[in-house]
Amino acid sequence: MSPLDLTTLLLGLAAAPLLLTRLRPLPSPGSERSSLNTTDGQAGSHLTSAGERSAPSGRPRPEPAHPSERSAADDDLGHIGTLPPCNDGRSEPGKPSPGAVAEASAPSTGTSQQSEASALLPGHERSELRARVSVVVPARNEAGSLPRLLESLAKLEVRPWQVIVVDDGSTDGTADVARALGAEVIEASEPPEGWLGKPWACHVGAETSTGTHLLFLDADTWLAPDALGRLVAAHDGGVLSVQPHHVTERPYEQMSAYFNVVGLVGSSPDGMAFGPCLLTTVGEYRRVGGHAAVRGEVIEDVRLAQLYRAEGLPVRAFRGAELVRFRMYPDGVRQLIDGWTKNIAAGASTTRLAPLLGTIAWIAANILAAFRAVTQPGPWTAAAWVLVGAELWWSLRRVGRFRWWTAALFPLPLAVFLAVFSRSTVATLTHRPVTWRDRQVIPS
Repeated sequence: MSPLDLTTLLLGLAAAPLLLTRLRPLPSPGSERSSLNTTDGQAGSHLTSAGERSAPSGRPRPEPAHPSERSAADDDLGHIGTLPPCNDGRSEPGKPSPGAVAEASAPSTGTSQQSEASALLPGHERSELRARVSVVVPARNEAGSLPRLLESLAKLEVRPWQVIVVDDGSTDGTADVARALGAEVIEASEPPEGWLGKPWACHVGAETSTGTHLLFLDADTWLAPDALGRLVAAHDGGVLSVQPHHVTERPYEQMSAYFNVVGLVGSSPDGMAFGPCLLTTVGEYRRVGGHAAVRGEVIEDVRLAQLYRAEGLPVRAFRGAELVRFRMYPDGVRQLIDGWTKNIAAGASTTRLAPLLGTIAWIAANILAAFRAVTQPGPWTAAAWVLVGAELWWSLRRVGRFRWWTAALFPLPLAVFLAVFSRSTVATLTHRPVTWRDRQVIPS
């Protein structure tokens, strides 16, 4: 390798650690203000014999209302606006299903009551959040992923106010799985004209919620027991989001390596939002227009962050580390290719200049090392290969759980990244639709 090659390689490789370390894991509770509170030994509401939620003493439970009946006086939080009906008549918005999630009360004696109908009820006393967090999970054909998420919510040290799974036209029994595990299920109608599926499902869930905060979670995520308390403790207005730690299981999933690193290297901790785990107050969510304002966006999380910043509200992003995890594409190579195709180029187009240039320099250094290994084999080229592999391994350990051989054989996932990014760019520029979850999505 020439001196110019070595200089280019070293400068490019320096970009990833510098940019990646800007996105920190979520701080521990001791380093942020605490939003936890325990009152009279009670934790959340309890399930009555009729299967309805009731509130612990001293904390009235607001009655859910149909979206069209909400007013600006409801919790002083306002209303998202007049939009098409939230459902198709199969379930009443705002009304829990027979298997609705309920928070259990722990009486002052220290014992707890648990409903056999709800797997989300805890079996022991836990702290209560001052914030009433409504968890909203948009789900389309997620029967295989939901159990891990809902079981993790059942093990939280502090519980959410409610857990809402919005069934977005699933055909695999998603709604039945969610009900069996104690979630409140809302069956959304087909997205109205101009809406994409995920923004519509998130909107339906937000309209149904009765809490003060909204925590949007993708169905393929799961949380550590202390995650909710730490999320709320770290939230200081605006929108707080976490890019989950990507857990891979099958060999083909290793091909997501470069996508994950690039996604975080190109992110700004004060200008990016990650849709898989996003926390905000209901009032501020409505203030920016909610998902109705990004109804047709493929990268709705990025657009939401822009709306919050435009309103002068803080935007904070973190890495998931051990706190929030997900498994992105468990259903095969085709799902992985289509999933990254629909959003990777669109996401790149919203990246700030400095992270964008750093990302390009880093990818160029990786390409250079792979190219020189073929055209100019030798000791220096071998050293460059080891250096690139070691640095990629360092980066991958911070974004997910990947195998060591993914970094050692870096040209393979790099080639997949370049091919899919090219496909995504063409689809974005030509408005060519991509099939995702049995729907046609046009990257934009």
